[in-house]
Amino acid sequence: MGYQKSLFNQEYEAFLRTVSDGNEDELNRFKLISEDRTRDIVISSIRYLKLKKIKRMLLQNQQDMELDKAFEKFKELHFIHRSLKDMEREITDQLGTVILH
Repeated sequence: MGYQKSLFNQEYEAFLRTVSDGNEDELNRFKLISEDRTRDIVISSIRYLKLKKIKRMLLQNQQDMELDKAFEKFKELHFIHRSLKDMEREITDQLGTVILH
């Protein structure tokens, strides 16, 4: 495993501080990442697709709520809306920053 070029582009004192004993955390920040991140990328993509689907379902549910004025149906749709919002919140927490178009 190698190191990023920025490690070697530092000032001499900063370089010595970075590679000194007991400073492994800072040195690890300069390591090249060569591990297989396929699993993480796939999981993130699936979460993003789920989030897009939930957004579409929320929009459809909101339209249904606006059209149907029966109280029992509204209660049912409102419960669905809250459940979808909870799922949306859970996925965005897992993903971190999310920007949807």
